[in-house]
Amino acid sequence: MSKTTLASLAGNNAKLHAVLLYHVVKGKVTAAQAMKCDRVIVGGAAVVKANVIASNGLIHVISKVLIP
Repeated sequence: MSKTTLASLAGNNAKLHAVLLYHVVKGKVTAAQAMKCDRVIVGGAAVVKANVIASNGLIHVISKVLIP
């Protein structure tokens, strides 16, 4: 992500909120469920680490930030 994009997001709470929510999937989808397709790509980003347990859900780390 470019410095320009980061600066733009830092100055615009609504846009930052939209970007963050763009990375959320409703429900609980495990890596095993998602990996039925072999390699998982979402919006051009690859899943690089799966099934990271967080206090508010399950996280799958992706290779880049997605912009809606």
